[in-house]
Amino acid sequence: MDKTRKLPSFFVIGAQKSGTTTLHDRLRAEAGISLPGCKETHFFSLDDIYGRGLEWYYSQFDQSKQGRDNLIGEVDPDYIFYKDTPERIRTMIGKPRFVLLLRNPIDRAYSHYLMSLRRCIETLPFAEALKAEQERCGRQDREYLAHFSYMARGRYCSQIERYMMAFPGSEFLFVKYDELFSADAGQEAYDRICRHIGLASTPKAFDAGKRSNAASRPRIKFFSDFLHGRSPVKKAVGRLIPSREVKLKIAMFLDRMNRSPVKAGKSGWRCSVPSRFFDAANTEILALERLTGLKLQDWVRKNSGAGK
Repeated sequence: MDKTRKLPSFFVIGAQKSGTTTLHDRLRAEAGISLPGCKETHFFSLDDIYGRGLEWYYSQFDQSKQGRDNLIGEVDPDYIFYKDTPERIRTMIGKPRFVLLLRNPIDRAYSHYLMSLRRCIETLPFAEALKAEQERCGRQDREYLAHFSYMARGRYCSQIERYMMAFPGSEFLFVKYDELFSADAGQEAYDRICRHIGLASTPKAFDAGKRSNAASRPRIKFFSDFLHGRSPVKKAVGRLIPSREVKLKIAMFLDRMNRSPVKAGKSGWRCSVPSRFFDAANTEILALERLTGLKLQDWVRKNSGAGK
């Protein structure tokens, strides 16, 4: 093993559906930063991938940007959610910096739901999917947790506290999703992220109106079933492509081609959500405000009086 190679000095650990893909794409464009070729290696969160060892992990990063002064980092929103991840990172990296993009838990849950719906994994209406979450995720099945943890992933405080306990000497930066994608505040929020992770060069311009993984629906349901489901044909095709990374890149490209954007601004879905979910989200938001110092009253107001 080459001892001169560096491990990440920063991680963007979440939250899922809170702008991490957009941030990953923007940071990859910075000359002074080396990120993995494919977003989300899952090295510290998935047992089988963690078992591949450091040589595999090193190989995921852009080798052309491994200069002595370059930053090494990773963006993986699964890292905040899975319990073993902080300790795995801590055993290899003593004091990395962390960035967390946070979104109104209800809005995050709905965007997560649309992703599962697009992948033809979800079949229930949103309100019914929320009601079914506890029973589904109670099975402790990894795929169920990945696809149906709508409200669970928005319980940010316990997840953040787990990291703070594992890394008492690390610096944490919390950024609101709304702020990063604001026409007025987006550039300042991006600059703040760059300063926090230690980027020495001047950050590139941040286009707050450009989102890399916006909500969408499948253009062709059958094609989405094939990409995200399990079938003998898919397994046979997969055997012809032994590299996990190549298969992932092909799947991501085909998935993007099969997306039909969901028009922004339509929030009628909120009326179908029972009020207890908004109440739970507001309780979490107030605790999150105390923990992070973020001003989140606009999230509470947005959730007040919604549902039935």
